[in-house]
This record gives sequence, structure tokens and C-alpha cells, in this order.
Amino acid sequence: MKYKIFLKIWLVTGLLLFTLVTRADNNPAEQLATLLNALQTTQGSFEQVVSSQEGKILQTTSGTFALHRPGLFRWQTLNPNAQLLVADGHKVWLYDRDLNQASWFKEEVNNSQSPAILLVGQVQDLTKLYRITVTNNGDEAVFTLKPRQSSFFEQVQVIFAADTLSTMKINDHLGQSITIDFSDLDDHADLNLFHFTPPKGVDLVQAAV
Repeated sequence: MKYKIFLKIWLVTGLLLFTLVTRADNNPAEQLATLLNALQTTQGSFEQVVSSQEGKILQTTSGTFALHRPGLFRWQTLNPNAQLLVADGHKVWLYDRDLNQASWFKEEVNNSQSPAILLVGQVQDLTKLYRITVTNNGDEAVFTLKPRQSSFFEQVQVIFAADTLSTMKINDHLGQSITIDFSDLDDHADLNLFHFTPPKGVDLVQAAV
């Protein structure tokens, strides 16, 4: 189903942030938690590429995003299709303008093992959810997170360049990968962005999860 595929891609994504300083004397989980805990509000642009195990590009999308901790996010795809994903703290909405349809589901972000927890959830228990390592290459830090329990993804990499989030890479158990590059980051976002009211006449569907 088109919606479930889009939701899966986003939630294992994903994504966004900020400029921070990493303490070299912390362990990887502490370093990552420090970076993520400093995130409160941000917005910017993204480009997302889904690739097959053989490296073939299956899908490319781009758009804008915003987030506010804890639990609020907005992911707006502009190309190739206009879709909007909004978490308002109670529901997650997906609106497809071309189909004139809006679907929603309840999502407990803080209890989820989805990588979305890295962006808008609590990060105190990172080591309980993931095995975390970090590789440093000059001014680039690559955090690799592998779920401790069964999950639909194999690992997530969160990459910071010069202490700024630049990329997320997600690999699933089928060998497919999702790469999301972030740009034009700004640590301000209008809180009205995290509210969604279905336009009049739109078909409403409660998504099965």
C-alpha cells in the first residue's frame, strides 16, 4: 500500500537538525544523546534516495521538514508527488493532495524502536534500544545504531559533518537502503506547522498499523 510504504520510509528515516559540539571523552551513546538532546526545534530541506541491494535507484524524493521535541514533526514531500506527513502529539496524519485523501494513526513515538525516536523522542534509553558505535574521520562523525530487538531495519547511520547533522542512512533486511541528506537547517520553526486540519471534502481513513 502506497501509504504504508511512505510511512515506513519516513519513520525509518527519519529526520534533521542543528549545530553542536561533540565531547570526545564521552562514549558513543553519550555523544549521540548530547547532540540529540540539544535539539528542540528545527526546520530545513531534505533529499531522500531509496536504492536496491544492487545499488539501483528506486525512488528519489525531496521536500521540507520541521520538528519540535518532544513528539512533533512535519515532513512535506514536494517532488515528485505532493504529500504531507504531520505528527501533532496525538496522531500522525498523512495527506495526499492528488488522491484527495487523508489517513491517520496513533503513534507512541517514545515507545517505538523506529529511528523517528532519534529525532523527536526521548533519548535517555538509547543504549537499551540500540548498540551504538562511532567512527570519526576528520570533522565527520558517523554513528551506527543497530537495534537490540527485532526490527524492520538492520541499522541506521547518523552522520554529522563539522558538528552539524548532514545525513541519515537506513538499511533494511532486504538489502534496500534509504539515504536522506539534510540542508538549509534553521533552529526555528512555527509551531503551527505541527497542526493539521483535513481540507473540506477530503476522504478520511484510519490507517491499520
